[in-house]
Amino acid sequence: MQKLQTKRDEADRLEAEINEAFSAAEPTEIPKDEKSELSDLIEKLGLQSHSYTFSVVSLDSEIYVTGAYVESADELDELGILGQFDRDFGHGDTVHAEISYYIIGQSGVESERLPDEFGCDIVSHLDAAVQYADLLEERPLTIDFGDYEMSF
Repeated sequence: MQKLQTKRDEADRLEAEINEAFSAAEPTEIPKDEKSELSDLIEKLGLQSHSYTFSVVSLDSEIYVTGAYVESADELDELGILGQFDRDFGHGDTVHAEISYYIIGQSGVESERLPDEFGCDIVSHLDAAVQYADLLEERPLTIDFGDYEMSF
């Protein structure tokens, strides 16, 4: 539990640094050809006046979105992502994962973690969302499912 709190503190510190860096930045302009795809997302998430951080997790090409800052397979397990993947998809003992951490929305406003209810909106407009968002960090992981006990 202490490790999880340390990770949360680290994520909070990273968000504070991000907010400071982006407070001086110019607002992100949306190219005209992408406006139609992004308009629903911008309206739904209130991106005209909000900024959110989120992680996109790719497990063997299956995509998950969470507002959490994810650094490890243990965190994916705590979030239930590994269990859901294990339940829904056939896979080998070892799975390749890519984790990308983004910020989306207005610069100059303090960012928040993406609320869970908006995760599906990001997934449904993923290409447009990641083009509009700024990539903050990216990391590959190899997950050995033998290290995790899945219970259903």
